[in-house]
Amino acid sequence: MLISVQLHTCQAIQIDKTEISWATEEWPNYTDRDGSGFYHELFNTIFAKSPYTLTVQYVPWKRAINHVSENKAHLTGALPKGKNYNYAEQPVLTQPISILIKHDASINSLVQLSTQLGTWPERYKTELFQPEIAPYIKGVGSQQRKGALNLLINDKVQYYLDIRSMIEAQLTNLSAEQRKNYRIIDLSSLNLYFIFSEDKQGQAVKRFYDHAFQQLLSEGVLQEIYNKYQIAIPDIN
Repeated sequence: MLISVQLHTCQAIQIDKTEISWATEEWPNYTDRDGSGFYHELFNTIFAKSPYTLTVQYVPWKRAINHVSENKAHLTGALPKGKNYNYAEQPVLTQPISILIKHDASINSLVQLSTQLGTWPERYKTELFQPEIAPYIKGVGSQQRKGALNLLINDKVQYYLDIRSMIEAQLTNLSAEQRKNYRIIDLSSLNLYFIFSEDKQGQAVKRFYDHAFQQLLSEGVLQEIYNKYQIAIPDIN
């Protein structure tokens, strides 16, 4: 009798869980398709004792944002905070916006940057072109990050603009000897936030996420995940 009651309880818990959808692009070391990465571990921890079962939709970045805007997915991110979406209360990341240049290139100020041509991943242009650096940037967007790096390698542009972690990820495609020819310069930084759908369920997921994130952060649980991936916890004060 005891065994049957326990089984029944487990089944009830599973039935009561609400399935929610996370739309995301594949992002190395963050949202790898094998279920590894920083965001996967973060969500596994946050939603471990929740009324939700989280499923993943791997889609291109703009489609992920549209899915959330159209209530076809419950969350995605992360984005700089603005007025367009239903943002989490706390940033999940602070990311430098950086440029990759040839090691012997002379770009040491924004004024010098404005005299050079650059490239960037076009789909992230809005996020990358922050007000303090946008007036100094000119060049052409690239459809793929690999293409942006190739433009720099082939001297079609003088710099490649992106968030630092993505530049570093692209550099891993080069040999150690090739990497010595380049250096990274940080220009600005972004606090990045997850966004949630505006429907009733998205609002409920956001409330749960905000509460769980803050609680697990104060308990030091999330610190272990940030430390594992050598990521600094954003300043939320």
